[in-house]
Amino acid sequence: MISATEAKQIIADNFLTKRIARVPLLQANQCVLAQTIVAPIHTPPFNQSAMDGYAFAFKDLQHSKTFSVTQKIAAGDISKIKLLAGEAARVYTGSPIPEGADTVVMQEKVESKNNTIEILDDKISVGLNVRLQGSQTKKGEMVLSPGILLMPPAISYIASMGIAEVEIYDKPKVSVIITGKELVQPGQSIDGGKIYESNSFGLIAALNQLNIEPLSVQIITDDELQITNAVKQTLQSDIIILTGGVSVGDYDFVADALTGAGVEKYFTK
Repeated sequence: MISATEAKQIIADNFLTKRIARVPLLQANQCVLAQTIVAPIHTPPFNQSAMDGYAFAFKDLQHSKTFSVTQKIAAGDISKIKLLAGEAARVYTGSPIPEGADTVVMQEKVESKNNTIEILDDKISVGLNVRLQGSQTKKGEMVLSPGILLMPPAISYIASMGIAEVEIYDKPKVSVIITGKELVQPGQSIDGGKIYESNSFGLIAALNQLNIEPLSVQIITDDELQITNAVKQTLQSDIIILTGGVSVGDYDFVADALTGAGVEKYFTK
């Protein structure tokens, strides 16, 4: 008898395949990343408003709470006009912050009239409501390492940097063989001495949870030749999962069938 830790190490040392595939980003969901992701751009790529409101230079607030609104910048727009002292720009969530501004006041905290605003927020501070360029991720920064399981948040994060394809470790090819002459499929009538087969349902569900579709699922009786042939037919798989027939009874043929199929034993029990 060896420990589970020893068994897993033997598997890692001898059997783990590392086929790498480059796939579109959405196909990488629930796959294992095979590359280092380096940010190709700053995120956000420019100083960006985090609110609907007005952008202005905080230092100007020391002289007056009243500003002239000289331009409107929607998300996706580009402003090439620098704000002068005492000027503000109407901005929205995601808008670029114009040159000359460093702070955004929420629209709910101003009084607006005739292209002029009065700032009513007594607690506003420099840089408030502005997401600075590169504040989330800086260009050239390593952001994800090989070996992580890509889930929806990581997929979205990668997309936010403009990356459309990634390298993943290809999923293992798995075959399932269920043995036992007492097995009957759910939905069929059952006679004395029989039981309903459930192992394949649990195993397939577990594999599907890992986003793996088995290459084949075979349910066969306790017959050494049939089991041997089933194993031979699935040797192209990375993993063959067998259930039943592994004890020392008269009808436990799996061990001999594996030997008959040319399988080399690295550990047991």
